[in-house]
Amino acid sequence: MKLNYLILAKYIGFFLAAISVVTYSFAGPIVRIFTFQGLIVSGGLLGWYTLIYNSPKDKVIEIDGEHVPTASVLLRRRALMGVPVSILLIAVWQIPTFFRLAYSDTPFFILAPISTFIGGFMIGYFISSLKFVERAVLFLLGLMGSMSTIVIAYIDSSSLGESQTDILDVVLLLIYLIIVPEAMTIIYYIMRKAKGF
Repeated sequence: MKLNYLILAKYIGFFLAAISVVTYSFAGPIVRIFTFQGLIVSGGLLGWYTLIYNSPKDKVIEIDGEHVPTASVLLRRRALMGVPVSILLIAVWQIPTFFRLAYSDTPFFILAPISTFIGGFMIGYFISSLKFVERAVLFLLGLMGSMSTIVIAYIDSSSLGESQTDILDVVLLLIYLIIVPEAMTIIYYIMRKAKGF
């Protein structure tokens, strides 16, 4: 039985979004660090699902060895504007001032996960419109974003009401659960495209 990646992306996306929202709403500040990653990934999966699901199955072209919907080509101009906007929606919460506000001020506490999810959704929706090099750069930016979140959380632990020792445990967990798999995925993607395996 052939695995349906479209349906898989849909259910994983909804599952990650639900888990992230619940965790963000009720967990302490340390655990909430995980939720931003979950919201970006869930938004990305659901954005990709939305594009593919709403594209005619018979209108597909091959670009860089991949079959992509014709809609992706038509969306390229919008993607070149939409992707920077989506990065901004995510990256703004990496700025220490806004990072602190997301944990201490109610409006920002609500806005942060919504903005992060929308940013991830836009990236997922537009990613098929990007060329290989552009995707690789985007993946590397995502890796850098994950690392910067960890660094900011560690340096700014006092504003979160936590000790650096407690934060360090979460940092190590994030590195092994998120950073390492992310880096390996990026390396595999680049090697597969560059060498064709």
